[in-house]
Amino acid sequence: MEANYIAKKSAWSVISIWHILLFWLVVPLIIMIAKIIIAKSYSIEFYSNKVIVKSGVLNKKERQSVLTSIAAVSLEQSVMGRIFNYGDVKIDLVGHWDVDTDGIKNPKALKEYLNQFVSGSGFQQIIMN
Repeated sequence: MEANYIAKKSAWSVISIWHILLFWLVVPLIIMIAKIIIAKSYSIEFYSNKVIVKSGVLNKKERQSVLTSIAAVSLEQSVMGRIFNYGDVKIDLVGHWDVDTDGIKNPKALKEYLNQFVSGSGFQQIIMN
C-alpha cells in the first residue's frame, strides 16, 4: 500500500542564520591564517655583496643573487601600511632580477640601509647612458 502524501523535512530548517554567518567567517579565517604562515616563512637577508631570499613552509626555497649595483631604491606605502608600518621597497638591480619586497616590515629602515650602501662604498653604482 502506498502513502497518499509523504512529508519530508526541509534542509533549510536545520540551518540557522548562525550557521551561514559562521561558515562565511571560518573560510576567510582559514585563508588568512594560511597567508600569515606563508608570510612569516619569507625572509630576505642582505649581506655586503649578496642577497638571499628564503621562502616556503613545507617546501623550502632559497634564492641567492650577487649584488653588483643598485640602480634605484624606492618606497611605496598605503594608508594601512603607514598605520601598521609595512610597505613595498622597490630595489632596481642593474642586470639582475628585482628583489620582491612587497609587504616588508619597517620599510623605511630597509630603504635607509640600502641607500647607505648606494651612497657609500658598500655597492658600486653604475650609471649607463
